[in-house]
Amino acid sequence: MSRGDGKKLQDQRVLVWLGLLWLGLAAAILISQLIRTPKIEFTWQTESEFQTAGYYVYRSDAPDGPYQRLNDTLIQTVSDAFTGGSYSYIDTDIEVNKIYYYRLEEVELSGVTTFYDAAPDEPISGSFRRLEWWAVVIIPLSSLVGVLLLNQSLRIKKEYEF
Repeated sequence: MSRGDGKKLQDQRVLVWLGLLWLGLAAAILISQLIRTPKIEFTWQTESEFQTAGYYVYRSDAPDGPYQRLNDTLIQTVSDAFTGGSYSYIDTDIEVNKIYYYRLEEVELSGVTTFYDAAPDEPISGSFRRLEWWAVVIIPLSSLVGVLLLNQSLRIKKEYEF
């Protein structure tokens, strides 16, 4: 075997490993996307919270309702009454690719409640997609690179055999 043949075999092995790494990357991304917990994060901000005790989050399958309360305990205010705050509620009891609609109930210290919705033509909604947009792009691309590298390694191997 000549020195050039040894170099070709080394190149072939490197291409095999690189091809397998790219395919492994595609598999790892796919598995991570498939096993992640479905959730929708509902967030809101307030400008002030004077006399506010806290909040309840409601969800519906339709924009017109009926809405069901999601949290059993009041989400307590966390900021100064005059500066407002930022809040979030993570909804994990959901189905994949289904659209949900949300509304917020503010409860004042006096017991008075106020519901907040988005504009009627723009309801607060969210859905969970099993595969993120970037994974739909990266998985096939990574698979293609892996297959092309493995194919090139087979070509080198065939040249060596002849």
